[in-house]
Amino acid sequence: MQKNQWIYSNGVTGGRNVDSHIAVVRARAAAERSRAARAGGLSAQYGAWAEHKSAPLRSVFFDIAELHRRAERRHLISAGLHDLHADQIERWLLTGLAADSREPVFMDAVAAVLRIPWAAVVVPGLGSAAAIAAVSDQVARDACDIEAVMGEGPLLASAAEGITIAVAGQDLWRRWPRYGPAVAELGVRSVVATPLGGPGGHLGTLGAYGQDSGPPARLIRQSEQVAAVLAGVLVDEERTEGAAATIEVLRVAGAGETWTAFHQAAGMVSVHCRCTLEQARDLIAARAFADGSPLREIAVAIVQGNLRLC
Repeated sequence: MQKNQWIYSNGVTGGRNVDSHIAVVRARAAAERSRAARAGGLSAQYGAWAEHKSAPLRSVFFDIAELHRRAERRHLISAGLHDLHADQIERWLLTGLAADSREPVFMDAVAAVLRIPWAAVVVPGLGSAAAIAAVSDQVARDACDIEAVMGEGPLLASAAEGITIAVAGQDLWRRWPRYGPAVAELGVRSVVATPLGGPGGHLGTLGAYGQDSGPPARLIRQSEQVAAVLAGVLVDEERTEGAAATIEVLRVAGAGETWTAFHQAAGMVSVHCRCTLEQARDLIAARAFADGSPLREIAVAIVQGNLRLC
């Protein structure tokens, strides 16, 4: 069975200047509102021009106006997500950084906008079979882990087929006999998996997890809108700041250490078992599946010398 490995992070303060981070997020929200205003102005402009064109050109100008109108909506949703993320962090700071509380992450804002309990985004790994999962909380992390170690599930299917997949209730069990019962134990009753960037998108996959026996139509529609927004943010940040900004936008603030541990573990397994790195990654995933443990825990145990696979 071919397995997909995902590296997770929730992103905590870790000595980072939280006030500075909030300022960056607010600046991103302001930039998105500025882009929305520009797109809205262009939409209105092309709409006005269309009124004075002949029939063939009128249709073209109206189509261009609609493209800018959709861009305006995407930028406004993005601004709302960033502002909500900043609001959540500020509310968390007001609690006095209680020992039992965690810093809100960007995926918390995504879940709130979609009105679901849990959300995740999986983006392709950098030059390997692994991928990085930005998650809202432990349930979303576990749901991604189940897909990774079992090699089946809606996010993997959506990524492979390039389409939105919405599955709920017993259909989860029927389509994925191992994944369905496992996520049901987490309280997940429905999943909407949407490729970032629309049909055929390969930037990543948005997973929306619900407790309802069937995902409402509005969740499918909103997931596709949010996925389009996240794709736009990723493309824009990669163009302007490099691939590292992609991780920051998704709030995978601590991914570096986990990423290093995973690849270090794969290298050690490759030497111990005299196999390729790809085979080593599969062995780590297989051990995680057999033990029912998260991939990162297996990787850390290998690196620390507490576990050998051969």
